[in-house]
Parts: sequence; C-alpha cells; structure tokens
Amino acid sequence: MVTLDPCSRLKTIYCQLVPSIIQDAEDNKYINTRPVIESGLEKLEDKSYQLGQKCSNCGNCGKCEAETIEDFFFDTKERLDGIWAKQLSNKLHEVINEPLLVC
Repeated sequence: MVTLDPCSRLKTIYCQLVPSIIQDAEDNKYINTRPVIESGLEKLEDKSYQLGQKCSNCGNCGKCEAETIEDFFFDTKERLDGIWAKQLSNKLHEVINEPLLVC
C-alpha cells in the first residue's frame, strides 16, 4: 500500500479533485446537484486544512499554508458560483422563450 505525504495529497486535491468537481459542475445541466457539490467541497476544504497542519514540518512548499488553502477554495467557490449563475440564467432564458400555450 502506498502512503502519500500531506504535500502530495494536497497536490492531488488542487490538481485533480477540484478541477474534476468544476468540470462536473460545468457539464451538469441540473442545478439541484449544487448542494451535493458544495457539501463535498466543504469537506475537501476541511481535509485540506488538516493536511496543511500535518505538512507544516515539510518546509516552504507553499501549498500547505492556511492562507494558500483559503485562497484556493475561495477562488474555487467563486468559479462555481459563476457557473451556477450562468446555468440559472440559461434556464431562465429557456423558460422565457418557450412558446405560450394558446387555449
């Protein structure tokens, strides 16, 4: 079994997990998945802070500082908010442009 050090685990979160979450949000046409994504991202952020604390012994890698983690997840949340705002706008546009039923 391979054990990854905290720095490597944070790198995986930054470079693989979060980009995958963002891509899933962009590809998803259903806004009702937002709570699931937000909950998962919150748990991932908490885990990142834990890893950052464990990694404080590693030196100056830059990935493990609380400020770096905070900035990364703040930017990620802003990006997701933009994606969801665009999806909502597109959905409203579809509804507004639907033909009215004539009785």
